[in-house]
Amino acid sequence: MLLHKSINCDSQDKKQEARIADIKHIVKDVLKEQIAEHMRPQIQEQIRLELRQQIQAAVKEQISEHLPVSLQDQADESKRQLIEVRNSLLNRSRLVGQMPPYVQPTWTMHLRLSSKPTAKNPPWLHKPCDNSSHTIVCQLRLFLHTDDSDPRSEQVPKHVHWFGITAYANTMCANAT
Repeated sequence: MLLHKSINCDSQDKKQEARIADIKHIVKDVLKEQIAEHMRPQIQEQIRLELRQQIQAAVKEQISEHLPVSLQDQADESKRQLIEVRNSLLNRSRLVGQMPPYVQPTWTMHLRLSSKPTAKNPPWLHKPCDNSSHTIVCQLRLFLHTDDSDPRSEQVPKHVHWFGITAYANTMCANAT
């Protein structure tokens, strides 16, 4: 008899919990409708935009976990490496004494993404990589010059150096010509 009463109590408790959950669900729906009726369209649009941005950010995060390094990231890494090479060359030339202290160098950096040779991207710039279908070709052109109005500029020879730097997904090789 006692066991039968406890089973009845458990089933009644479950029924009451189900009824309470139904009432909560109905109250939530009613509250949502009332809030939506009294909410201004600007606030509704702002909430929609915020939800859309959160969803897009979550999707991008999930996609980025499954994709390899993008070409933009590879180009950024190549640019960072070019800046390191430039700074190293600048410091080395100052140490050797090739560049007088009054010479102001200017740097022109050309970053080029190529997957095949074209008229603007000749074949000698194209160096295919076995493990990647895309090649990032970067060139650093160093100009050493002074202001023409400076009388000391006559004493400084003008040099142009090309440093072709090719970056692959996993390797980096630099050639100075």
